[in-house]
Amino acid sequence: FADAVELVFGSTQILKMAVGVLGMVALVAFTVFPLAKLAALAVSYRLASVLAGPFDVQAIADTLAGVANGLTLIGVAAAVVCLVFLVSLAALLGAGNAAVMLR
Repeated sequence: FADAVELVFGSTQILKMAVGVLGMVALVAFTVFPLAKLAALAVSYRLASVLAGPFDVQAIADTLAGVANGLTLIGVAAAVVCLVFLVSLAALLGAGNAAVMLR
């Protein structure tokens, strides 16, 4: 009976680790597209700011540069939040493994 219980606990741990790794991959996959979209928008606003410079509309160029800086800041903040969540998820999975190792 003890071997059957060990087998069930072992397979449960393997399943939990697989779901955890799948969750980490899904988190990265779900954040890559929005971050790429934010980067593309920031680059396009920065390009528009550079192109507006020679036409003597400095106020519009400064506004577009400010929008690009804001989008860059939002993108960096979102990337940091994703990274922190990824690290906490990995720590949670590691803590679950440590509890099983002590058993």
